[in-house]
Amino acid sequence: MLESFRKFLSGKRLIVIAILLAIPFIFFGSTSFGTTFTSFGTVNGEPVSQMDVNLATSQVSQRLQSMYGEDFSLDDLDEEVSLGLIKNEIINQKTLLSQARKLGLIVSEKNAKQEIINIDMFQGDNGFDQNLFESSIRANGWTPEEYINLVRESISLDRLVSAM
Repeated sequence: MLESFRKFLSGKRLIVIAILLAIPFIFFGSTSFGTTFTSFGTVNGEPVSQMDVNLATSQVSQRLQSMYGEDFSLDDLDEEVSLGLIKNEIINQKTLLSQARKLGLIVSEKNAKQEIINIDMFQGDNGFDQNLFESSIRANGWTPEEYINLVRESISLDRLVSAM
């Protein structure tokens, strides 16, 4: 059976089939396959991104280290337990953010940029240093737009918690 299949897929037929299979890659590119898994879903209408997963992982890890000591690692836990903690953190953050949006507590991009300008970590000799800002956030894997959005959400969540 495999011998007959190999004979069928030889010569010009193989070239034609390979060309037909290559057409989607030519028109859509291989990056279209990478975009399939960039969204992790939504929580209360708020999209969950890879950045949210990374932040939740970091927050859960920091919280556990504060309780059990600096030597504690998230890898020490069973995978199901650690994934459950990360999922709960994402759900909590996105639920609070959704509530902040409903209450109109979302900070504008202009206010977030002003807050970023005041952060000591981004100050150079003559005040805010754009190059220092960009190199610092890119070293952490963020784009300026993602970081500005992160600051907007953080300030909004702080306002919500303060209001409660």
